Formats: sequence, C-alpha cells, structure tokens
Amino acid sequence: MMEHDAIVQCYRALFILLDWQVLPDPVPDPSRPGKRPHPESASINTFLIKIPEGYEYRSQLRTFLVEHPFLVLELDLRPVLNRDLPYGFDVQRTMPTSAGRLPLHVTADAVYDAWYTSQTYAHRGGIAAIALNGHGYEKVPRDRDGVPWCARGLRMHPTYPFQHTNGYRAQRYRCPLLFPQHTGETCTHEQFLKDKGCVKDINIEKGGLMRAMLDRSSPLYRAVYRQRTSAERINSQAKARCIERPKVRQGDSVKRLNTLTYLVINVKALARARAINASLLMPNWMPGSLLAVG
Repeated sequence: MMEHDAIVQCYRALFILLDWQVLPDPVPDPSRPGKRPHPESASINTFLIKIPEGYEYRSQLRTFLVEHPFLVLELDLRPVLNRDLPYGFDVQRTMPTSAGRLPLHVTADAVYDAWYTSQTYAHRGGIAAIALNGHGYEKVPRDRDGVPWCARGLRMHPTYPFQHTNGYRAQRYRCPLLFPQHTGETCTHEQFLKDKGCVKDINIEKGGLMRAMLDRSSPLYRAVYRQRTSAERINSQAKARCIERPKVRQGDSVKRLNTLTYLVINVKALARARAINASLLMPNWMPGSLLAVG
C-alpha cells in the first residue's frame, strides 16, 4: 500500500538523496533495556518534512503525520504495535510526548475534530474533548448504540461492513422498510420512491463512534475542555507580555523561560486575588470603600 501512497513516494524521493551511512543505527546495548530510541535518521527526516510543508510548530507536524501513518513508517520511526488499530500500530504513541507517554484525555479546537484524532484516546479509555465540527455534512441522528435512524425515525438495518476510502472501517445501513426484506409499508422519501431507500455509511472505528456520540454536556467533557481555554488564556497573557515565542535555542533554556513565564502570570494572578480579597474584607462604611456614602 505504501507504494501507492503519493505522499510517501514524494518524500521517499527526497530522503533517497541523502547519505545515511554517516548516521548508522546504534547497536542495542544490553545494559540499557527497554524501548530503543528512534534512529537519528528518523529525527532528521521528520525535521525535513517541516520545511516543504511550511510548518512552524511541532503540533502542526504531529497532526500531519497522524493523518499519514504510512509516512510514519517511511520515516523509519520505531512503531508501537497494536493489532486493534487500523494500520497495526499506534501512530500517536509512535511519536511520544516529551514525558514519554500520552495523557488519558486530549482537548483541542474544533478544527482538529476528526475520527483519527479521537481514535487513540478511545482505545485507551479516554475522551477527545473537541467541539463537534460537521465539516459541512448533515448530522446523522442515532440510537444509543450508534445505529442510525432514517428520516422517519426508524432504526436502519445493517447490511455489510467495508473499508472506506478515507481510511476507516465503515458499516452500511439500509432502509428498514426494504431490508432485510420488504415490509409492505410505504414512505414518501425520494429514495424510497426509487425502490432504493435511505443509505447511510457509518464510521464504526472507536474514534469515529466516540466523536459522533460523545456527550459534550457531561462534567468530564467540560472539565477536560476547560483546560484548552485555560491554556489559551495563558498563551494570550504570554503574548501580551511579549514572551510568547522564546528567543532561545536550547531545550533547557526554553524550559527555564517557560517557568519564568508561569511565575510572572501566577504572581500577577495572586496580586489580583489579594486585591479582590482585601476589597471584600473592607467594611463598606470606611472612607474610600465603594459602598461608602455621605
């Protein structure tokens, strides 16, 4: 399948121009058990992708690679195998976070709403607290178990599963008045008049089902989603103080600068809280209080 992937072929033609013999894969050290790190060539290839794609942030590159799992294999990253996932490996865990593990839940803006974004967290028992983005498609009403309803509000009949062209496993549902057999009832829907009935292809991946059926009014969803807005408020405050983008190169320097950023923001917040508490404790009859009269 990789031979027919246009993205893989494009970058394969780029990577083949480089001489990787100067960066041999290190021999495994028995004294250091555990997962082997990714080879240096994989890190360089990953960095090269950012240039033609025009990405500035690592999050942009990560989203791009999640959408192209075959390219992850072409980069020679060491995959984290998982037979329950569509491609036989966990794309998200193959690209670990700086802490070496993924969080249980994730939250993001509605632009990231997609089945593959929710897939990893659905398999791990978490949720993807992302606002639903219909991407211009009509919302499909469903029963509690995920079975879609037709225009009349009837449970549709499953016919056969198949591999969708967008990369996920899908289940085709047909009109319950015509399948598995004609019931003799009639319907005014235009497709029924053509003797075809309604047809709906539903994403049956765990990520697809969670994305469509997640209760976005639940306390868990609100608690996780609130962390996204909290991070945006911190970024806004950092931008207002001209410390949004660190002008340093070393990772340790970035960490120290981030720590100082949080300290400044927390000190400002603490000062505001103390000022509010002081005003609440001031008796309203004292001169200078907001409620003082006369």
